[in-house]
Amino acid sequence: MSHIADFADVSVTNENKDEYGYLYCVSNSSMPGILNIGMTWMSIEKRLKDINGTPGLWYPPTSYKCEFAKKVLNIEDKKNAIYKLLSKSRINPIRKFFRISIEDTRSLFDLMDGEYWDNGDVKDKEDETDEAREAREAREADECSNWNIPIIDERFEKRKADIKATEKKMLDCLFQKSDEVSSNLNIVEAKLVERRMELKEINEIIEKKKAELIKLTGTTGATGATKNPQNITED
Repeated sequence: MSHIADFADVSVTNENKDEYGYLYCVSNSSMPGILNIGMTWMSIEKRLKDINGTPGLWYPPTSYKCEFAKKVLNIEDKKNAIYKLLSKSRINPIRKFFRISIEDTRSLFDLMDGEYWDNGDVKDKEDETDEAREAREAREADECSNWNIPIIDERFEKRKADIKATEKKMLDCLFQKSDEVSSNLNIVEAKLVERRMELKEINEIIEKKKAELIKLTGTTGATGATKNPQNITED
């Protein structure tokens, strides 16, 4: 299978090398041939409870079940490696559903170091006694406490800080653009004032030339009026 052959060639990097978590393969009888491959830091039992406990309007009519899961180190890198290998089988790039057989998926999981989840204790849970349930929940809580939860919290805090930094950059950019617009408006207004002054000076020159022309025309007319009588003789 090509997915297995290519698995070793996928380069993975992660700063948090001590993160343990479960990679799981979930199926639903209403969607044959389609598997959900995901990761979780909680127990598989609790993850299944969350998945089946939040139905939506178009939710499958049957419940999801976990075919198998594996507790691995550096979980995000391994999940990303599988997603990369199965990119052509992915139905929707923003969803975790793949059109792949259970056998091929299991073969990929076999290549990863880790411990397979034992699903024997989740069968017939409805018949589980209170003492058995309390013991199981205590075991799951102890298992979760051994995981590096502070690293998860640190990642969330870092993500929040990144979001705030992005928001600040966007605001700074908006303010900078606003300052640039204001500066450009001031330049335009200054140029308009300068043009108005130039037009005013031109109009003053025009009015001055008009006055000189009127004065010159008036003087010429008066001179011609004084000369005409001298040219007239009586019979």
